[in-house]
Amino acid sequence: MEVDSKINNTAPLKKTTEVSDFIKAEQCNTSEPLNNCSIDLVDNEKSDKEEISQTVNVNESKEPIYQDILGSGDLLKKIIKQGTLDERPMKGEQIVINLVGRLEDNNDIIEEEKNFEITLGDCEVIQGVDLSLSLMNVGEIAKLKIASRFGYGDIGLEPNVPGGAKLIYIIELLSIKPEIAIDELTPIERLKFGLKKKR
Repeated sequence: MEVDSKINNTAPLKKTTEVSDFIKAEQCNTSEPLNNCSIDLVDNEKSDKEEISQTVNVNESKEPIYQDILGSGDLLKKIIKQGTLDERPMKGEQIVINLVGRLEDNNDIIEEEKNFEITLGDCEVIQGVDLSLSLMNVGEIAKLKIASRFGYGDIGLEPNVPGGAKLIYIIELLSIKPEIAIDELTPIERLKFGLKKKR
């Protein structure tokens, strides 16, 4: 059983001046030495034991690192950086996110978006990400472990995602915008909005 890697759920290594530096760190080449990357995503046994010891020493309660969102083990969420308390998006609101998606097996990047604006609940991202975003606060960075049924399923998305692939996503919720009132859009704005949904 894993335990919370740090008090206050902050990133374990290097502090950054920009929240999105963590997303940038996700793009570092995995063939480089780990000290060249600002974040080490490999959980090893030695660091786990040290973290357990530190947690016990400060009389903090031991809790799992990952939250099992659905209770099935198919969608796990770990907070890397806390956001603003009680600033969560609602279904239908426009949100702006950064994300990096990888295959769990070989760590290959399959998806990467910066300042990506989506409508929460409209299936503009994979289901595992969409469900998790509704549980995030503005400014929060989270790491997700997503089973294939909440990703690309048994079919996959060739050529990058094989069928049945488990995924790792790092997502950052940057901001929330009000729900778009379609009736108030000009014809050109409606066309742009519709084309975006069609992608």
